[in-house]
Amino acid sequence: MKTPIGFSMQPEVEKKEEEKQQNFDCPQDGSPTPSVVTVAFENGKQYPYYNDRFELEVGDYVYVDGKLAGKRGQVIFQTYQFCVNLKYYKRVLQKINRTVHGTFIKSDMFLVCHDATALPYSQIHPWFFPPETDGEKNEIVYGEGFHINLSGDNNCFDYDYSDYKTGVDYFYDKTTQYISCVHGVGQVIIKDTHDPQNYVTVSFHYENETMESVYCDCIEPGFCPHIHTAATAIRYLLDNHVISEENPDFCALSVDLFSQFVENRNGQITV
Repeated sequence: MKTPIGFSMQPEVEKKEEEKQQNFDCPQDGSPTPSVVTVAFENGKQYPYYNDRFELEVGDYVYVDGKLAGKRGQVIFQTYQFCVNLKYYKRVLQKINRTVHGTFIKSDMFLVCHDATALPYSQIHPWFFPPETDGEKNEIVYGEGFHINLSGDNNCFDYDYSDYKTGVDYFYDKTTQYISCVHGVGQVIIKDTHDPQNYVTVSFHYENETMESVYCDCIEPGFCPHIHTAATAIRYLLDNHVISEENPDFCALSVDLFSQFVENRNGQITV
């Protein structure tokens, strides 16, 4: 007599299978759990990606490789149950760290923390700039930087007035996303009004209401509107007594960006 072929799971077997699945979902060695995530982009596109580098959650922001490399996306779905051919799947390249701790003071369009380590430039840089690939490493060279005295009323009028006006307009259009100054070394990240998905960084040294060695990494050489925007932002914080010579170290995040990236994250945040 032939024995019927079928599937039967005894309690002990079921228990072993359950333990096996639990071990897969929660590795004991601390390594990331492989998963397949669906990532949504600002252009409305949604695609699945293989992830074996990061512990991800729905809501995390990431960068991926493939056709949408360089575009920030958000995880909207994740599964640990999959069988995929990696020949057809692109990968998650970077997870954006949005954990912030500290006390922030609201000043109109910014939230400011006088503990600059609460959100250092090195942490926030990936919020705006994708990881570099091996084939497109940026080589940055510097000439002479600019000098801006913020203590006078006409600190920027020595330069092209139209660029000055454009830079001030950029500031009041809320293009300034982030400002930091640590031990006199500062950075300002500004949204490009011509390409809302592109950002530039103005770097400088700050002391006694003076910005020295001021540079902008945009494509336009010289004293560009972004430098005027950065100077206007620092002057704004000085005029509103948010920063001072007695307490010059700080980091500042635009209110809109704080709402998008920070307020729903775990962390000890006081506003």
